[in-house]
Amino acid sequence: MNGKSKVAVVVASADSIHQDIARVCDLGGAAEALPSNSTVILKDNITWHKPFLSANTTPWQLEGSVKWLQDNNRQMVAVHNDTVVTDPHEGLVNLKLQPVYDKYNIEQFFVNNPESVKWNKWRPQGEIPWLDKVYPEGPEFPEMFLGKSILHLPTVKTHVYTTTTGAVKNSFGGLLNTRRHYCHTHIHGVLADLIAVQKELHSGMFAIADGTLAGNGAGPRTMYPVEKNVLIASSDSVAMDAVAARCGEINDRIDFTLKTFGVAPPKFVSDVSPKVRDVMQENVIAAEPDTTVAQAMAMMDAGNLRALPVLNPNRTCSGLISLFKISRLIFPSANGKKDTRRLRTSLGGLAQTLGGSFEFGVRPLDEEELIMVIGAMSVEAFGRRLSERDPSKVVVIVQDDDGGRVSYRGERVCCEASRL
Repeated sequence: MNGKSKVAVVVASADSIHQDIARVCDLGGAAEALPSNSTVILKDNITWHKPFLSANTTPWQLEGSVKWLQDNNRQMVAVHNDTVVTDPHEGLVNLKLQPVYDKYNIEQFFVNNPESVKWNKWRPQGEIPWLDKVYPEGPEFPEMFLGKSILHLPTVKTHVYTTTTGAVKNSFGGLLNTRRHYCHTHIHGVLADLIAVQKELHSGMFAIADGTLAGNGAGPRTMYPVEKNVLIASSDSVAMDAVAARCGEINDRIDFTLKTFGVAPPKFVSDVSPKVRDVMQENVIAAEPDTTVAQAMAMMDAGNLRALPVLNPNRTCSGLISLFKISRLIFPSANGKKDTRRLRTSLGGLAQTLGGSFEFGVRPLDEEELIMVIGAMSVEAFGRRLSERDPSKVVVIVQDDDGGRVSYRGERVCCEASRL
């Protein structure tokens, strides 16, 4: 194996599941794993055509994957397979997958229907000793698979033959036709062979495992669902299944596969919850201590943020400004004594907020308690209102009818949005 495999694990939420799927695709390297010039086969996992939580590909898993492929300009088709107990046509309807395929107009193929998919003998350059035991005359593979990429959509669940099942086992139904179930006698070796086959058969491979509801017990059908809310993705099916398995104990299948490919077991994952470093924004949008509240609000609006750190010139954090704190400033509680016209600022700060410039000002950068008043009333009413306040603290914003400057006697400054 060249290099180190990358496996992405994302904690998912029902409110953001499609965005979570897009994120696990990006973190897992889907763009690099699935060439843009190659059609992608969507290989869902219909373990049972009955609606059984944790057993089958989920509609949100499918749609989130399709949306990511569309957003990244990938062409796609879908492939389904039968099992001895599963009818994929019935399953597509019962599991709510068919509406997704219809919505995005995705062509579907059924590998066990000769009128839909042709099978041909094809042999990889690598050794496949376990498949040769089951198919001594040489295995056949779907003709349409050759040269296409594949996206596996398994769930995280158990399996009576393989203990755990995921991306590696998901290839089983699509790649093997007649006598498929004879392979269970040599299941671990066959799965290792199928990995080797896929590496030569496909132009790219990727897998997204839905662990929002993981299946525990005697799988893959008689399980009980466990709410885990995780998504796991990788271009390396073995590594991905190993990480899923290491949320619990290593089993025979994983141990065999890892040894076959010479890969050390991953570290035990006791907690798959993301850390702050996994979700934090590194290119921080920040305010400075001299940033006006109006500017901070504009920055939050532009960045779709609810809060900003306040950084000193040396980029150390001196505080936090939030929409909640601003709302408390603008809309004090009904029982509070705060006058909404009062604010602590400087004349320079007002000019900066209003996008104006000084015509005349005294100590424009000194911060002090000021009273903001808009001169949008008659002179008589305005005079009565101002007589109730300290004229030295009043800032009056006015504009006369022809756009010139006016001043009200006794007040400290008059301004409009264009000039102060």
